[in-house]
Amino acid sequence: METKIIEAHSPNGNWGKFLLCRMEKIEWERKVELPGVDLAMPLLHQLGWTHEHVWVLDLATGEGALFLPGGLAKSDLDKHKVWVCPLFEPFLKWLYEKKVRLFSVLPSVVELEAPFEFRGYRHQGLLVENEQLRKAGQMILDAFPGDPRAIDMVKAESAFELIEKLLKP
Repeated sequence: METKIIEAHSPNGNWGKFLLCRMEKIEWERKVELPGVDLAMPLLHQLGWTHEHVWVLDLATGEGALFLPGGLAKSDLDKHKVWVCPLFEPFLKWLYEKKVRLFSVLPSVVELEAPFEFRGYRHQGLLVENEQLRKAGQMILDAFPGDPRAIDMVKAESAFELIEKLLKP
């Protein structure tokens, strides 16, 4: 694996330590070795990973995930729900904006703007939104008993979809 450690600090006092990892040729060529399983495609490709994915590990918490730079840092962290230091999300955003393939061109230290926090946190992911949708759905059913539109609204899978259904006549 190609690796790089980058330290991040903010003027407000936080200090983050991150390990970037990217699979190299030996990992990409590895086939499934399970007896009786004969698959032509290498293991990592079968799992959906690409050469662009980067494993970002928070060295303070010991947690991290594989990320595909170019997305939205907050959304990606919500998806993985990892315990991270206060600078992880700003660091991930910074990394996405760099759009570099080679770790060697990245600096060893970066300064990032972020409010001071005493401790890290675990991203809650979509759990909070899903609970809010469940409660909203129950309120709709209670407010419009027997209305088929109410039942349709409760089946919404996102807040955006729920709003769209509410706006329909």
